[in-house]
Amino acid sequence: MAPSMRQRPFENFRVAITDPKYYFGRREIIQTIASAPFQVNVLLGGRRFGKTSTLHAIQWALIDSNGRGRAFPVYINLRLEQPRSVDHFRFLLIARLRENIDRMKRISSPMLHDAFRQIVSHIDTLEVGIKWAIEFKIKFRDGNASKLEELDNAEFRHLFLLCLSDLRRSQYNGICFLLDEAEVVTKDDWANDAWSYFRALKDTDEAIRPFLGLVLSGYRDLRAYQQRTGSPLRNIANVIWLRSLSISQVQQLTAQRRTDENAQPSKIENDELSLWAGGHPYLVQQMLNLLIDRRQNEQYGHIGIITSQLMRQHREEFSKWWNLDQKSNGFDSKERYVYKGLVSLREGNIASVALETSLSFSDVEDALDVLAGTGLIRQIEGDRYCITTRLFEEWVLKQGPPD
Repeated sequence: MAPSMRQRPFENFRVAITDPKYYFGRREIIQTIASAPFQVNVLLGGRRFGKTSTLHAIQWALIDSNGRGRAFPVYINLRLEQPRSVDHFRFLLIARLRENIDRMKRISSPMLHDAFRQIVSHIDTLEVGIKWAIEFKIKFRDGNASKLEELDNAEFRHLFLLCLSDLRRSQYNGICFLLDEAEVVTKDDWANDAWSYFRALKDTDEAIRPFLGLVLSGYRDLRAYQQRTGSPLRNIANVIWLRSLSISQVQQLTAQRRTDENAQPSKIENDELSLWAGGHPYLVQQMLNLLIDRRQNEQYGHIGIITSQLMRQHREEFSKWWNLDQKSNGFDSKERYVYKGLVSLREGNIASVALETSLSFSDVEDALDVLAGTGLIRQIEGDRYCITTRLFEEWVLKQGPPD
């Protein structure tokens, strides 16, 4: 009997990858961050384009690293945590840090790295504990332990340095916070104070600066924030856009999936996968789901049947990407117009797309940069771009004018 969809890991590949076995691509980004983990990096990418999975991959790389620059990784999902002030933000950082350290200490397996990797992949769903806070005599509002007190700078520094001293016994030389969904923080009034504070730590606090790293992930709001405000983020951060998977990376991903699910590929299927899903990891996974299921059930229908089914299954997701509702995590009107202009050209540079759309060079350049960060177009060389994901392209063409 063919394996059911429920037997696949990660909810049918609809959530972040938490197992190195299934993570492919972005090695250069991971190596860049892992080789200098005490810097500040802003990691940008569109919806379902692997930001969280990449943060997990950075975790694994840091855990497996060695030498003088080894950093202890702490993943935090800010949308889940919802920090409400600078002081509360500081508290959450220390709370998660302490949780990670305590879990590491409880590992008795001789395969320390492998065991710890499994643990840190799942702690983001746990509640913040208070045992460590009581141990370090952190006070609570009104004596109520359910209302955690916020940490001021002196308390944060004290606890950070205590944790750092503890980690050095396990051959870690510093701490790298991996802050997912960082747009949540940029929307709050206290955001400038928060990032200015961390900039000050990285600029002037010699006790902490060499031993603290930050990686923030997000999309449009985070990009717009760092461009708009300048000082708190931009002057201390390396800005990195995620890009599409290469053809060879898609082939590696496909081979792993087909081996695990005992479904051998055909050349036609591989070619169609490359054409319709392009290098977008989420769409590659979803198209593979359907191709593997059909092969296991001995169904070999025309590719048109498969792509129509995929467009029906993912129309809600595509609609969020196209974003006619003008939310912050999809395309804006200029990006929709530039995308359609590139569809008409198939391939072009900033000048040719500007001519096609009658938009300014700067508007086109910004739009192409963002679109390439969604994986739905690809930057092929210099300022030249092409359409890579035909599945989304065909869906867009059915929607009529951009707006």
